[in-house]
Amino acid sequence: MRSLLLPVFLLLPLGLSAQDSARAGWIQFEQFTLPNGLQVIYSEDHSTPIGVGKVMTVTVAGVETVTVPAGTFTAYRLELEGMQLPVVIHVSTTTPRRVLRISPTGAPIVFQLVK
Repeated sequence: MRSLLLPVFLLLPLGLSAQDSARAGWIQFEQFTLPNGLQVIYSEDHSTPIGVGKVMTVTVAGVETVTVPAGTFTAYRLELEGMQLPVVIHVSTTTPRRVLRISPTGAPIVFQLVK
């Protein structure tokens, strides 16, 4: 059954039923009864987007020599912007490419390759 419904918090004080609101033509809903007797009033709301789009910029800023616990490597310096904090990632120039260090700018944490 498809009908229209005024939000429940507005219906109760007015003493209106779901069918009364359907005649008024406000919100589409489905109403059904579960096997245990519970009556369900269901309405989909597509007014708020579900997904979020975000622009992130990755810049190869250059080649550097990086020393981490796993050793000393020649690495590409990648600068990521568009997140909460800018992040610098060092990736080895030789294959297989390895992430050597991840360091969020201004945060007191650094992730490094150990072995």
